Amino acid sequence: MKHICAISLLATLLFASSCSEPPRFLFLNRSGRDIVVELPQKKIPIADGQFVELYFDPSMVLSSAGEHHEYHCRYPLPVADYMESGRPSGRFAFSLESDGKIYARKIAGGRPTNTIPAQPAGFPLAMLN
Repeated sequence: MKHICAISLLATLLFASSCSEPPRFLFLNRSGRDIVVELPQKKIPIADGQFVELYFDPSMVLSSAGEHHEYHCRYPLPVADYMESGRPSGRFAFSLESDGKIYARKIAGGRPTNTIPAQPAGFPLAMLN
């Protein structure tokens, strides 16, 4: 009986850990032009000055006016100082700026802050192509 309970507990823990969602982030477009985030299943347009919430993927392809640029975020993600406070979600924010780089941002009031803070290790991200 103890073995059955232990196996059931292990199976439940494995199932729960496999269902955990990847981190979410707010992506702010401040590039000066409208862009599209190209995901495997869909494309998400973001107008200049607007932001969307996405699930984190270390590789991201952005397109605009027929150009496609790939970015790759290396772990670790931005430190806790860049995470949204007061929420267990652990959301963080990035912004694409007019120089073509992606910067880490802080979140205030449920949206990316207006200023770019000092960047954590590994940021800003430059396009790979």
